[in-house]
Amino acid sequence: MAEQSYELSKDPVYNEAIRKLQNTDFADAFTVFNPLIQAILENIHAVKLLTEQKAGSDAMDGALAQQSKALDTHAKNTTLHVTAAERSKWNGKAEASALNTHAQNTTLHVTAAERSAWNAKAAGNHTHSYLPLSGGTLTGNLRLKNSGNYGLKLNFGDSDYVYFYEPTDDFLEIKGSRGIALNGTVTNTVPTSLKTNEVKFVYS
Repeated sequence: MAEQSYELSKDPVYNEAIRKLQNTDFADAFTVFNPLIQAILENIHAVKLLTEQKAGSDAMDGALAQQSKALDTHAKNTTLHVTAAERSKWNGKAEASALNTHAQNTTLHVTAAERSAWNAKAAGNHTHSYLPLSGGTLTGNLRLKNSGNYGLKLNFGDSDYVYFYEPTDDFLEIKGSRGIALNGTVTNTVPTSLKTNEVKFVYS
């Protein structure tokens, strides 16, 4: 008789209820030994498949876990991704050309030289001690200083001038293009010369 092997099912079911051999059983291969061995092999085959499936499932779970972790890490990468707030902010940014135009606007911007000059200006509430144009009282000595042939010019509202001049130290000359007149009493004066358009006085 030709040798034969046990044929195992493709979908074996693990079964713990295997018939126990009895002393009264005949030593018959077909009815006693073969069914027992077949049942044992089926259980072994079922356990083997379950183990392989479990290993495959564990491997799959591990791979899925790694993928899930990688996906979670990727999703939480705030450097890589753009938030809605950032997108809205960036969409509101000016174009490079507009930014360049703005940066080169010399009318709109203040230069370093202008800033330095303006910072050196006096404050808006800064004042000086001076006589107002409409009048005022001078409480100290007045020193008049000018250069030229006629010294200091005084104009009283027309095109002509009256000149105060000190040709030598402590000597005063008063010159007027149309003459000079004195009203009131003059004391401590000695006329030195008298001309049509010039009067000189010397005080002691």
